[in-house]
Amino acid sequence: MNLAEVTKIFGHIIPTELDYDYSKFPLYHIYLAESSLISNINVYLTHGVISIILSLLPILIVYKIMELISHSTQMSLLCSLFFSFDPTILSQETNLIPLNFAFIGFILILYILIKVYLSRYIGRKLEIQMLLIILFFYTVIVHHVSIFIIFSLLFILAISVYIVTENFPKNYTKMFFIFVTITISYWIFTSSDLIRLLNLIFSSAVSAEGLSITIITETTTIANSFLLFFSNHLDLPLYSLFIFIGIGILYYKKNSGKLAVIFAFMTMILLVFFIPTPIQTMYGVVSLLRIDRFIYFAMPFIIITLTFGFFFFLQNVSQNKTISVKIFIVILIFTMSLIAQITANGGDCAQFRLGEEYLPQYFNNGEISGFQFIQSNIPYGSQLYTDNNIQRLYALPDFPGRRDSQLPYYEGQNFYPNYNLDNGYYAIRYNSYLEYGLFFPTQDEGKYTFFYPTNDNDNYITAIENKNTKIYDSNYIIIGEGYST
Repeated sequence: MNLAEVTKIFGHIIPTELDYDYSKFPLYHIYLAESSLISNINVYLTHGVISIILSLLPILIVYKIMELISHSTQMSLLCSLFFSFDPTILSQETNLIPLNFAFIGFILILYILIKVYLSRYIGRKLEIQMLLIILFFYTVIVHHVSIFIIFSLLFILAISVYIVTENFPKNYTKMFFIFVTITISYWIFTSSDLIRLLNLIFSSAVSAEGLSITIITETTTIANSFLLFFSNHLDLPLYSLFIFIGIGILYYKKNSGKLAVIFAFMTMILLVFFIPTPIQTMYGVVSLLRIDRFIYFAMPFIIITLTFGFFFFLQNVSQNKTISVKIFIVILIFTMSLIAQITANGGDCAQFRLGEEYLPQYFNNGEISGFQFIQSNIPYGSQLYTDNNIQRLYALPDFPGRRDSQLPYYEGQNFYPNYNLDNGYYAIRYNSYLEYGLFFPTQDEGKYTFFYPTNDNDNYITAIENKNTKIYDSNYIIIGEGYST
């Protein structure tokens, strides 16, 4: 949040001394700073409010798309429910990252293209084309890396339309090439770093050394990746069942409409990425091709088809009372699998992996109260002996105007194994230490020293407390003045 605070205070993007990568285009922090200024609330509260609003927008658009396809309010509401509770969507939508802004732009483009296909904008051709061009610009600017995925999905959509209707959509080719032109122009004239990165990746991939490393990596991790993939996708069998029912019913139900059939055909193509395959069990391939992001952008198509299948399933079996218990069991399992998957994703988001160790990556209310005491009573810029998480919270690199920014920052130091905590203050998250342990950064990047609740470490903390320098103690966090031994 510090980067957003700096943007808000100084009224311009962050200086390169603060963070070189984010200084080029800190979209996330600009949005937070603007929202905070407009709403007149602090950045932390703004993050919660804006994330809720942005997470609701895709749900609303998916509702409108389903309404255009099904002409049913019930099915549209059910589709919105499935979409909002889908683990892939739920794990992404609350993060204010450029990828999610690009996703919003994509489904807006999809909604307008569907309206154009249904001839809802007759007589407003120029206005719609200008709106699409603006959305193309928006999507390219906020996250140009996602354009590869959007290109692929729009191309698959065009092929699906052609196969189902035997007629290529009017003006689709022209708008598609406008999109391509905007993207290529942005890459050439603005995002030259991406071109250099792609060239580096291609050069490494075609070299014998790079190829051999890739093969070795995949063959040595395929067994573990296979088990990990299926343990994280226990809900896929039921998902797949209703998706296949939806594809079948849309193909053979005469009154479903061509648009619904187009979505069913496209979903059938996208199932190659959604349903487990040997390629997906290879972690390196998934991360290199970003199949996870592709599935994220493809979820509106998949969820819409799944909704048709689930709705048809409920309609037909509800007429047969003898199997109502079985249906209840299926629905219960389906719901529980969703809840279990959501819970699993929530746990992953709240933990930080260090080798084989999983430690929480959040602060509790007691610790936050302690932070308020630190900011109110400890002068900014002081030495603060503490663990890795608090050091990261208050880390603020030196940049022009730092002292005038009134932002809380402290020079973080490890309180362990430093026995001389002089010229500063210390902050020990005691409750977290007892529950999970703490960890500290080392001089080797990416490596940490762990501090678990053992007798020796208990004695170390007790020795610190016996110095009688405590100024705050809430059982959650202990704060005191430094001392010399």
